Amino acid sequence: IGQQLAANLEPYKEIIGFTQEEEKESTFAQVLSHSPQLFPLVHTALQDLSDVFPLVRELHLDSYKAFLPQDMSNKVDVLNSNLDRIEEIWVSFEEVLPSLPLVLGEPDPAVHLILFQNDTELRPTGGFITSYALVEIDGGEMDILKSSDIYTLEGDALYIEPPAPISQYLKQTIWKLHDMNFSPDYKESMLSFYDYWRRIGEPEIDSIIAIDTDFVVNMLKILGDVELKQYHVDFNNYPNLPDDCRIGGLEFNPENVVCRLEAYAEKIKPKGIERKAIIGFLMDELFSRTLSIKSTKLFDFITAVVTDLNEKHMLLFFPRGESLQQFAEENNWAGRIRDFPGDYLHLNDANLAGRKADYFLLRSVTQEYMIQSDNSVHKKVEIIYNNTGEYDGWLNNGARNYVRLYVPTGAELISVDGGEVEASTYEDLGKTVFDNFITVPPLTSKSITFTYRLPEMYSTVDAVMIQKQPGIEKISHKIVKDSNTQEFELREDEIIQLKR
Repeated sequence: IGQQLAANLEPYKEIIGFTQEEEKESTFAQVLSHSPQLFPLVHTALQDLSDVFPLVRELHLDSYKAFLPQDMSNKVDVLNSNLDRIEEIWVSFEEVLPSLPLVLGEPDPAVHLILFQNDTELRPTGGFITSYALVEIDGGEMDILKSSDIYTLEGDALYIEPPAPISQYLKQTIWKLHDMNFSPDYKESMLSFYDYWRRIGEPEIDSIIAIDTDFVVNMLKILGDVELKQYHVDFNNYPNLPDDCRIGGLEFNPENVVCRLEAYAEKIKPKGIERKAIIGFLMDELFSRTLSIKSTKLFDFITAVVTDLNEKHMLLFFPRGESLQQFAEENNWAGRIRDFPGDYLHLNDANLAGRKADYFLLRSVTQEYMIQSDNSVHKKVEIIYNNTGEYDGWLNNGARNYVRLYVPTGAELISVDGGEVEASTYEDLGKTVFDNFITVPPLTSKSITFTYRLPEMYSTVDAVMIQKQPGIEKISHKIVKDSNTQEFELREDEIIQLKR
């Protein structure tokens, strides 16, 4: 199989990076431009490659690491630790491959909408929608058609009634486009967003891809620091800004980019540039850098993108591509609220009028199972919010979180401690939901605790699925059951087998 694939790819070896001659290395843009010719060859190979993964496991790749250059040795480590995941993706990739030429503009141009979700102002699918870019791919050639502030699309707002929490806590009577990501399920949110998008006369699109600040940080780590000529400010002249802003001279780097995006959007306004246009300029540069990546570096780039997809810093929705949408959902890249036969937990916060307090907010969750005398199971979930930032009248006036806890259908709320309003219970997305509201002033810590009875079918609990909210880097978790304690950091969705 490998020999046949190598023979078929021989004419394209320089394009896909199978060359040792640096001057002959191709770029990602060239790989894209040749993708219509490459895909049929790869598709043929995929049909036979399911037998390869057991053989790779039998090779014991670790034994070869000592004979490899360091960069190749590192790739072996990544391959070993992700082989099961790669096999899952590989198998499902075979089904979606025939649809990929459509995404890459073959035979007709494809248009993709990139949304930037600012997770320093956390919202249900990852962050406040601040800006967007329309990207066209035509036969593998990529071009940015437009990038702008999301508010430029809201001049003639549609009169749609907003969800009750937006009315209550934001005092808004119209549901606006930048607030359309209010369902924790990304597909459900984007169905609302896309309906609004089309009703205001915007074009049909092939995908809606959401990214957050962690994605930008991770891309800068791969693509290098970025200098934007429109934004040349010496941050040492602004001593009242967070220290992160002053790292790195005039360039945007992984350490300063989040702080500087906020500073330029809210505090420092270059003349003649709309206040949130900076993300558009930055996205333009990152796209340009991506297209210029050498093909031999694509492994590192793709690994970073897959990590961001797994950790929900990038979400995918395909309004016109059923097979692609199914592929995204099967790999948990579509931001869906998922079914699970055992216990389930999803904490979802919405920053409503809390400015950018999520820049400083740390979360930890403790789940405690309590077996009752009648063998029913009560569960206590405590969420601790620690606002680590000082009051600055800009980023941090205090966190204001609308809190939703998604639990198994049929769970019964017993009590809520620490909430500031009367709790509601309702059904959504195949789950029972408890909600409340909590404020966390600067340099303080507060907690809210939900106690509830699990449905009778969970009298024996062996596992719990925990779904992480997009836009959050990590949450410290603790599970207590039968005098056993399990502690871990949640960076992506997990199914935790409970200790007995």
